[in-house]
Amino acid sequence: MIDFFPVWSSTYEQDGNTYVFKNAKGTVDTDDKPQYERGIKIADYKERNEVTTRKLAIGKYHFSADVEFITPLVFHAHRATVFQIHDGCDDPGIPPSMLNIVNGHFNINSFPAIKDHSPVPAELKFNLKADVEYTNNKSINVDYHINDDYIGSTRTINCGDILYIKFGLYRIQGRCDIIQKYTNVECIKL
Repeated sequence: MIDFFPVWSSTYEQDGNTYVFKNAKGTVDTDDKPQYERGIKIADYKERNEVTTRKLAIGKYHFSADVEFITPLVFHAHRATVFQIHDGCDDPGIPPSMLNIVNGHFNINSFPAIKDHSPVPAELKFNLKADVEYTNNKSINVDYHINDDYIGSTRTINCGDILYIKFGLYRIQGRCDIIQKYTNVECIKL
């Protein structure tokens, strides 16, 4: 089992393999910079409460968790990130692979990458599985499953050489208070 650590000064509750992230609308930890997409400002800040692994070694990994968004609004944010493979690069700052909820749909995003994905209607409670392959030529392949159904993949080449897994609460333009809960978290190197 791979261990997780707080990102920046994130706060969360952990009991074994259960992680609970809570945020009041507009609570900003250390990420108070505006968010731009395609040159258009979409939010004044981002809300973060996340955990991360240490640097991943080359190899294959399996991540799974039962995820629940406890919120009064289905569309609780412009974008809510569920899972990321990040490379630590600030330019352009987009992870090589990530699973988001955007406009009520699961959305796989990646940069620069090949995506095999069509948006799938999101649920507020679901099981996530991500199978990750990190190769020695700096490429990362991720296959995503929701409730045991394949929803898509990313294939990224020339990503950074410091890859790590992140999950937790990361929202753009939050619209209400939220609790984001991950239970039965498993992250193993195969």
